[in-house]
Amino acid sequence: MISLTKIILAATAPSETAAFYNAVLDANLNEIQGSGGFFRGALAGIVLIICPNSVANVDAKQNRQQLCFEVSHLTDRVQAALANGGQVMSSNEAKTHYYLIDPDGNTLELIQSA
Repeated sequence: MISLTKIILAATAPSETAAFYNAVLDANLNEIQGSGGFFRGALAGIVLIICPNSVANVDAKQNRQQLCFEVSHLTDRVQAALANGGQVMSSNEAKTHYYLIDPDGNTLELIQSA
């Protein structure tokens, strides 16, 4: 058996990145007291940790993976992304599929749930 138990996302701006994922994907990220800028929450039932890039020592110019989320109320989530430092990279003609950039430069995909 294989299961995914945790996602760790290194961020140069952990607070802004946490606010983005809270607004767009209901991640419920809260700063871990005394941790020096770590945040803990969940994405789709999987633990999400935002780790300061200064600790992770990641030297990527762009993310090496991209997560895709099927969401309800896609338009509302895209508006939340824009209001929280995100950008739209592209969308399909029907506006049922968006590629976004979070405040730290990571890309993610949102698809309207059926």
